[in-house]
Amino acid sequence: YAENRTEMNPAVETVVEEFLKQFFDEGIYLEQFREFRRDQRVIQEMADKTIVEYKTDPNVRVSIHYVISHESGESEEYTSEYMKEVYRGVYFKELVLFFGECLQYYITEEMNGVEQLTESGTVQKSDIVDQENESRYSLINDIVISKALEDFDTMESLLEEYYRKDYLNSRLFEIK
Repeated sequence: YAENRTEMNPAVETVVEEFLKQFFDEGIYLEQFREFRRDQRVIQEMADKTIVEYKTDPNVRVSIHYVISHESGESEEYTSEYMKEVYRGVYFKELVLFFGECLQYYITEEMNGVEQLTESGTVQKSDIVDQENESRYSLINDIVISKALEDFDTMESLLEEYYRKDYLNSRLFEIK
C-alpha cells in the first residue's frame, strides 16, 4: 500500500483506510501516516503538517516549547503547550511550516510536580511541496519559494491565482 511496498490485501487496505480516517477525524497525525501516500486523504491531510513526535512513560505530562523563525530572521514568541497523547506514552504536536521557516523546540516532562527538560531539536522546512497537491498551503508555499528565489514574475502570477481562488471560494460557498 505504501508507495515502495508490495500491494496489501484489499481487506487489510480497507482496515488501514478506516483507521486513518478515524485518526484524521480525531485530529491525530503521526509521521508514519505519510507511508500511505497512495491514499488521497493522507496526501490532503498531511501536506501542510510538520509533526514532532515524542515517546516516553505514559504517566507523565509532556509539554513542547517552541518558536518559529522565518527566513527573514524574524521570529515569534516562544509558545508552550501540552502535547497530545495518541497512545500510552506516544505524544505529538503538528504545526504548519512554510518554505524557509525553522522550528526550534524543546520538550519537558512533568511528573509529581517536577518538570524536566528531555529533548530539543530544530526542524527546517526546506522541501518543496508535492506539485500534484493543489491545496491552499501548496500555493502559499510556492509563493514563499518564489519570493526567496526573487522570481517576482512567478510570485505575482501565483498571488493572482491565490486571490482568484479565494474570491471564487468565497462566492461559491457564501453563507446565506
